[in-house]
Amino acid sequence: MSGLSHRIFREFRAHFGRYIALFLMIMLGMYLVVSVAGMAERTIAGSDLYNEECKLQDGQFTTFVPMEEASLDTLEKEYGTIERIFHVDVRVKRSGKTEDTVIRVFKNRTSLDLLKLDEGNLPANDREIVIMNLYADRNDLKVGDSILLAGGEYRISGLGCIPDYNLPLKQFADMTADPERFGIGIVSDTVYDMIRDSGAGSSEIYTYAYKLKDGKESRELKNAISGETDFLETFIENKDNPRIASDAASDVILKRLVSLVAGAILVMLFAYVISVFIIHQINEESSVIGILYAMGVKRGTLMAHYILLPTIVTFVAGLFGMVLGFSPLGVDFQMQDSYLYYSIPRMDSVYPPYIIIYCIVMPPVIAVLVNLLVIRKKLSRTPLSLIRNEQEVRVVRKEGRGNSGNFLRQFTFRQMSREKRSVMTVIFGMAVALLIFMIGLNCYVLCSNVKEQNIADINYKNMYVLKYPMESVPEGAEACYIRNLSVNYLDYSLDVSMIGIDSDNPYYPYKTSGNQKDLVIARSTAQKYGLVVGDTMVMEDSSADRKYAFTVSDIVDYSIGLTVFMDIDEMRKFFGESEDYYNMLLSDMDLDIEESRIYSVTTGADVENSAGIFVDQMMSLIVILLAISSLIFIAVMYLMLNVMIDRAAYGISLVKIFGYRLREIRKVYLDGNFYAVLLGTCIIIPIVKMIADSIYPYFIANTAMGMDLSFPWYLYVIVLAGALLVYLLISCILTGKIRKIVPAEVLKNRE
Repeated sequence: MSGLSHRIFREFRAHFGRYIALFLMIMLGMYLVVSVAGMAERTIAGSDLYNEECKLQDGQFTTFVPMEEASLDTLEKEYGTIERIFHVDVRVKRSGKTEDTVIRVFKNRTSLDLLKLDEGNLPANDREIVIMNLYADRNDLKVGDSILLAGGEYRISGLGCIPDYNLPLKQFADMTADPERFGIGIVSDTVYDMIRDSGAGSSEIYTYAYKLKDGKESRELKNAISGETDFLETFIENKDNPRIASDAASDVILKRLVSLVAGAILVMLFAYVISVFIIHQINEESSVIGILYAMGVKRGTLMAHYILLPTIVTFVAGLFGMVLGFSPLGVDFQMQDSYLYYSIPRMDSVYPPYIIIYCIVMPPVIAVLVNLLVIRKKLSRTPLSLIRNEQEVRVVRKEGRGNSGNFLRQFTFRQMSREKRSVMTVIFGMAVALLIFMIGLNCYVLCSNVKEQNIADINYKNMYVLKYPMESVPEGAEACYIRNLSVNYLDYSLDVSMIGIDSDNPYYPYKTSGNQKDLVIARSTAQKYGLVVGDTMVMEDSSADRKYAFTVSDIVDYSIGLTVFMDIDEMRKFFGESEDYYNMLLSDMDLDIEESRIYSVTTGADVENSAGIFVDQMMSLIVILLAISSLIFIAVMYLMLNVMIDRAAYGISLVKIFGYRLREIRKVYLDGNFYAVLLGTCIIIPIVKMIADSIYPYFIANTAMGMDLSFPWYLYVIVLAGALLVYLLISCILTGKIRKIVPAEVLKNRE
């Protein structure tokens, strides 16, 4: 075995480029798995610890007026802890900026949803405030800075976060968070009362967080509250709260699963690639193996010898990929998406055993198993057959003599037939790499489509959602009736905005059916839930604990959030409101409305800015998916084409003896593969696009947005051109290898 051990080092040196390409391919695959799955595990573990430390609520409810103390005491004794988390929204001027931001001001909590400080301290006096970390980062604020709030100047004493605003959505129905324009502020009780009473902010919202006792259910508490007061506005459990259910931890669970599945597919691809060039190596060294057999070397010894090097390479590659994945270039890089989008504390590193085992055990184990199956057959031949290097005899249909051009064409087809295993490996490898590439490209296209369509669909300057409407509609405003209902899909419950509109609404120029059982739905809603005209759409009113079924009468070209439309008069009747009721105003100018009447204000600039956030928040994942898949694509194609040339060394040396020129040899041994790659890519691209589209709903199941994954035609052309360009570049490299093959090669395989 010592002699065989020396051959391992010679083999590694002789095929250094091949093994380095294999090493890089596996390392990149494991890096992809570790960086994404490791980020998910860190986020999940960190979020669990954070939620436990800060006593995350089980749910919350909002009332139109504050509840009586006696009623709260009764509920607490029976069901568990209830914390007042009242708030007011205050607009804040930013220096050098034309647009205001909004800070939602709370008192410091004492029982539930406690503040977690990243740095600094709680407000020590009535001129200090703690600001949400994400808002501070986006607005370049730090501890010690001052902000102007409700006519007063407040020093930032600390930066932190609260667990009920992990995803800092201003409203539940918002498509995405905009932490640059919306943040959280924690102040003392005295300051809060002063801001609330000053009239500088919105009307106070009466929200209560609850934590149930063991054995109690949210439904029981909801029924009890309804019995205590007729003014219950909303009641929402954590699982239906997009600020909590769509938190960083839940958002990454699917990413973890996808990364592990992708890793398993890649490892199987790598093992198959290994088996191809191991078989080539055995064919190449057939005579040596036959002599060793004749000298008494056991088959098991030879199998161990040929499996050892690829097993070592896969093990070391997996180890390096794991180390790189856990490094700042891996998990920390992926965590930036969470830190840029979610208001969460910095989380400690975790090293889950299953990821470590996945990286350093699975690659060599799969390599051993696959290669044992492949190599056993090759090493089952007799010593004499191996020494003679006998090849499988194939019956070939006789062709006419033809001219040289026909001969080369026929020879090209026969060469491709002989190398069909390698050709299929190239195509399979291309499919795997292009699937990962297509997922990343889908991500980018989705974000771009949302941004472009949302900007195109904004035709108002301001949207005012009112808590208390005026007696008459202000001049220059269009009255609407909005109500948020929820739809459960893929175990996620998301708010859908139902908007009642007039037939002449200039901002929503859509024709409704005038029937209470029909809805006109936005294109984004149809895409999200896979609805077509005639389908039934079921929505739930959580506060009233009722479900409603509607028929989709039309789908309109509107993309902002998840929205449906109904005739305003029919909607008023359906929900039992007065014939002139409205709670939303749209206008193309600023309206003079008392702040106490306003529940929220959304500007066209807010929608436009929110739409642009998607690309920013997903960019690191987009980059890693596109980059890793491209490198794997290059590595697979290089390895397989390189093996094809190595296997054809005898034939190439023979045709050189017959006087064929390099151009003709290239045409036989390389150009034929070009057509296989071209045809394979043309077939693969629509297939992987279809697969990526089919799994994408699971990636964005917890996001209130449509799913327009349509590509412009030129993107398909670019992907195809990129694949062919890679082939042509590798082909140029391998042309140099063909040039180095000498006619004397034919003498190595004579009997």
